[in-house]
Amino acid sequence: SDFESICDHIVESAGLPRKKSQSLPSGAYVSSDFLDFEVKEIFRREWISVAHHSQIPNSGDYLRIDVCGEPMLVTRGKDDQIRVVARVCRHRGMDVMPSGAAPESGNQRVVLCPYHLWSYDLSGKLVGVPEMQEAEGFDRSEVCLHEYRSELWEGFIFVTLNPDLPSVAESLADL
Repeated sequence: SDFESICDHIVESAGLPRKKSQSLPSGAYVSSDFLDFEVKEIFRREWISVAHHSQIPNSGDYLRIDVCGEPMLVTRGKDDQIRVVARVCRHRGMDVMPSGAAPESGNQRVVLCPYHLWSYDLSGKLVGVPEMQEAEGFDRSEVCLHEYRSELWEGFIFVTLNPDLPSVAESLADL
């Protein structure tokens, strides 16, 4: 298969002496099977650098990103903490800052879901829920945007989808 031939070529190239080194085969850049492999075996298992803290210097700053198909916001909250939170509203699962409808970066106090206007602060806390004030048993403090595991290291913001990884500092200690 195409995927197997790409892998065979990579393994073969890795065994060559440095003077005969080769770049990855072109299929590694365009094969959907190879991308699926990389996402599953690398990107969903490791720390990924998604931004530099200088890109969100002020409280209320955000960056809209997608990692492995997961819609995310890199934010700096009122408490000056950097977080990576899901862009998915907890009410109906809609992207709270869909592509084309929201800038890729900016500054704001809250994000507003365009579907039913639920609003969240940049820490992911639910702050506004129209028409829910009389809903029995609804506790807004129990509803928030999912926060991804993230860390700041040497100015870079890293995120992981793997809850079992050692810290970034530990993972990259040799650097």
